[in-house]
Amino acid sequence: MQGAQAGHDKTLSKRLSWLLRHGAESEGLRLLPGGFLPVRAVLARPALRQYTESDIRRVVERNDKQRFTLREDAAEGLLIRANQGHSLPGRGFPR
Repeated sequence: MQGAQAGHDKTLSKRLSWLLRHGAESEGLRLLPGGFLPVRAVLARPALRQYTESDIRRVVERNDKQRFTLREDAAEGLLIRANQGHSLPGRGFPR
């Protein structure tokens, strides 16, 4: 099961990277200040519907390259952003 979960997590990480770094606007998502997206909006995308908030938390916590940041927001709930590698204009965000 550990191998299957590792593959599951790798796929999730790649999909999150693309969405948060390059694909948010083409997917009809508006980045919030600081480059964040609500996790609920991320999980509503067709390519990410099979994942859960717990899956995202696990991938963020275990990623040794610190690719993502999670933050709680009173209005939007759990937010996520990519820390680097953006191709969207003006989307280089400080950690």
